[in-house]
Amino acid sequence: MKKLNEKTVYEGQWLSVSETIYQNNEGKELRWECVHRKRSTVGVVIVARLIPSKRFILIKQYRPALDAYIIALPAGLGFNDLIMPWSN
Repeated sequence: MKKLNEKTVYEGQWLSVSETIYQNNEGKELRWECVHRKRSTVGVVIVARLIPSKRFILIKQYRPALDAYIIALPAGLGFNDLIMPWSN
């Protein structure tokens, strides 16, 4: 990934939003919208261990807001109509 351009599209008291244009390894341009915290860098991490193997699942993922690769726990976004309620 190669960063081509970055511009701030919103700046508030607590957050700013930027749009960054990258070029991937195939030459295709990709647009990313990144939200940046302006006052706090505190985060929370939950690490779950698989049983009985006692292994952890981690992924290597490119994060445009950092312009770097990170090692992270798998995560994502969901929509209410796709989330199944817990069953007894």
